[in-house]
Amino acid sequence: MTKAEYESKWLNEVKAGLLKSFPNDFIENTEFEILELPKKSLTKGAEIFGEIEIIDTDGKTFYQSNNIYEIKYILYSSLNNQKKIKVVKEKSLMKKIVGEYEKHLDDIIKMMESDYKKCFPNEKDFVFISNRFFKLLNLTRF
Repeated sequence: MTKAEYESKWLNEVKAGLLKSFPNDFIENTEFEILELPKKSLTKGAEIFGEIEIIDTDGKTFYQSNNIYEIKYILYSSLNNQKKIKVVKEKSLMKKIVGEYEKHLDDIIKMMESDYKKCFPNEKDFVFISNRFFKLLNLTRF
């Protein structure tokens, strides 16, 4: 197997359903609000007086919160190019939901790394491969 075949194999597995959709696959029976997202990509901005910003590609502030899990929740949700996202009303659930999603991403990376070591036992460039894989899927681990 070549590295290109390895990447293709894992991309197909992820697209076939291995990767869960955030936040929809992680929201339990809970109340939520709809938050409309801007058309531009979002990223984590600066922390000012305990408030963390989410900014768009122009540097314009979109959202602020003192809760890092709320920030991560919105940022992870925005990666799916959705116009509107479901935001749980009970903010205390965000830590649990974000934690489950991050564990899910970590588990996929561990499976990929285990498979990579079997396919390419003498190679040491898995970090490069996993970073490339995340970019191809427009994934980020905050």
